[in-house]
Amino acid sequence: EGSTQPHGWQVHLLAYYKCGAGKLDEGIRLYKRALALKPRHPDALYNLGVAFTEKGEFDKAVFMWVAAA
Repeated sequence: EGSTQPHGWQVHLLAYYKCGAGKLDEGIRLYKRALALKPRHPDALYNLGVAFTEKGEFDKAVFMWVAAA
């Protein structure tokens, strides 16, 4: 039987769509969950930085982008 636990990429994709729909807080929460499932996921780190930028949280954005590099 397969696990019902989501994979990091699945949660990342949902976060991406939530942010695209303007639901930044929910998207950020999901990006953080994706990173808990797969730490150092470069796309999640980068896109979390983008979400922080859209909220005006530039220090957090830069931190995410440096971690993604």
